[in-house]
Amino acid sequence: MEIDEDGINCESFPLSYNSIVTMLAIAINDLCLYDEKSEYPCLNVFPLGIDLMWVAREFTGIIMNLLTNSANGPWIDKGLLILLYLSDNVEAQLTLEILDKKIKGPLGDEKEFPASRVLEIISSVASLSDISNVRFLSHQLISSLLEMCSDEVRMFAFTELLERCPYPSMKTASIGLFKNQINGAFNSKKDRVS
Repeated sequence: MEIDEDGINCESFPLSYNSIVTMLAIAINDLCLYDEKSEYPCLNVFPLGIDLMWVAREFTGIIMNLLTNSANGPWIDKGLLILLYLSDNVEAQLTLEILDKKIKGPLGDEKEFPASRVLEIISSVASLSDISNVRFLSHQLISSLLEMCSDEVRMFAFTELLERCPYPSMKTASIGLFKNQINGAFNSKKDRVS
């Protein structure tokens, strides 16, 4: 193997998609979970000025691919951590137009896939994982994504989850999510009236 004059290039030192996701998870872990009382200092791996919308646009496909492959078990929680962080920190509303947009893959053999499949993938993880933490984080992520949705997309999501989802456990969980959304809407309306 020959190294070019700069010493490092993509061909000499390729990064796998799992490595990229792991690096993102480490950076977010360092940023969010660092405690000032910790014996280890914060590494400041995640640049403060990074555009999280760019991270979401560029890496959601890679993360979804990670979640769909059961062989990636040790990385699934890292993918969920990244997605939860993005859902909490990216200011965006998910609209019907966004559902039709393509997300860069890979996702299996596909180079791109419709954004509407994200809910399908996360609900599959929530239903099929043997790890209770992964199921819990997946449900939290679905709930967080529903908060980002326009009313039309929220109705689409609940239709998908309640009518078309093949997993009985997800249908049951969807009823709870639906109740939470209704309760949140009533509480929001009360706050506006007061």
